[in-house]
Amino acid sequence: MHESRSPDETEAIGRKMAEEITAGEVVLLYGDIGAGKSVLTRGIVHGLPGGEGRTVRSPTFVYVRHYPTRPPIHHIDLYRLPMETPPEELGLEEWTDGGSVTIIEWAQRLSGRTFSKCTEVHIESMGGDRRRVEIRRK
Repeated sequence: MHESRSPDETEAIGRKMAEEITAGEVVLLYGDIGAGKSVLTRGIVHGLPGGEGRTVRSPTFVYVRHYPTRPPIHHIDLYRLPMETPPEELGLEEWTDGGSVTIIEWAQRLSGRTFSKCTEVHIESMGGDRRRVEIRRK
């Protein structure tokens, strides 16, 4: 369990996570709107080779953003995906093929789908800029 007192600290948690991330891993992000899911993702991207200084934006309106890090990252946001559209239609099978890292915001939309190499991250707002970040490797 980590506690963050600012967006910079949340990003630092992501950079620390990047030290242990390997190709084929799926990172499932849970948290309310504004909890810091994209901030944590920015830290992961910046922490991987090729990601230093890259602009990282939430893929809320485009569903998926790709970053040419090593390993490559596919950043998926399921928040605005229409309820009648299964998340698999975004190409999850293709992106979780083992050669890249897939980060999925609003992972609760996956309805219990499992991945062989998976990390769950729960981010909880504690008021102001304070966040509780729980990371569970599975």
